Amino acid sequence: MFKIERKIVEFVERNVNILFMLAITGLAIVVRYAGRDFVSGDMTWFLLGWFQKIADNGGIHSLKDQVGDYNILYQTIVALFTYIGDKSIYYYKILSIFFDFCMAISAAIFACELSKKEKNDKVFFVTFAAVIMLPTVILNSAYWGQCDSIYTTFIILTLLYLYREKYHRAFMFLGIAFAFKMQTIFIFPFIICFYIYKKTI
Repeated sequence: MFKIERKIVEFVERNVNILFMLAITGLAIVVRYAGRDFVSGDMTWFLLGWFQKIADNGGIHSLKDQVGDYNILYQTIVALFTYIGDKSIYYYKILSIFFDFCMAISAAIFACELSKKEKNDKVFFVTFAAVIMLPTVILNSAYWGQCDSIYTTFIILTLLYLYREKYHRAFMFLGIAFAFKMQTIFIFPFIICFYIYKKTI
């Protein structure tokens, strides 16, 4: 083996986890970029129309009236996007894709906490890869332009801080999840039961 080859091998061995993370991140971006122009039924019938209505009614000023069926926090972000331009399909998707990565990182951190190992780099990277490359996650954000990764990120953070017994932060993140989407209600009974259990043992 030549000297330069040995150095390359040693570099890869030292940084295998980082290189894996970069490769998965690059692949995740590529597969999402492929769906940038896909327009789903929901996008056609609802999201694009809501964006245009908010833009026509003055952006932030339009928030005095309910537009669509999303909560006000999400509507506020959409209203801010109207000041950038009219490429609404990309704004919806970029926002959701950003939270895909937030969700994957949050899930990876939580998995490391649950693993209870001193050195859990592999747990972090494998969990991150599994979440960011899930077909349902990719389709939901990059193809359909849905916002489920946003409130799910805050639900995961809620569970993380409940596990750490940092209850003020946990319920703050739960409130943010509710502010984005009311489907958070499905995890609410578990969170309350878990909180009561932890407070009584």
